[in-house]
Amino acid sequence: MHETNVAAELFEAVRSYLATSAEDIGMSTKIKELGLDSIDLLELLLRLEEKFDIELDVVAFEKCETLGQVAKYIADVK
Repeated sequence: MHETNVAAELFEAVRSYLATSAEDIGMSTKIKELGLDSIDLLELLLRLEEKFDIELDVVAFEKCETLGQVAKYIADVK
């Protein structure tokens, strides 16, 4: 799956998880800026695994600082 397609689906999943329609969520959005705690991050990771039908490494996921890095990581795993 191409990184751009992954990014679009990732942004949709993040907006859904945060229950927001924020249009300012993008590739450069820092994960820390989303206000997620460690439990939220794990829940988001599980949702992404289900959405993309993949298994993500928690440590690798936590190393991602931006949503763009998460999109690249997911695209690489796919």
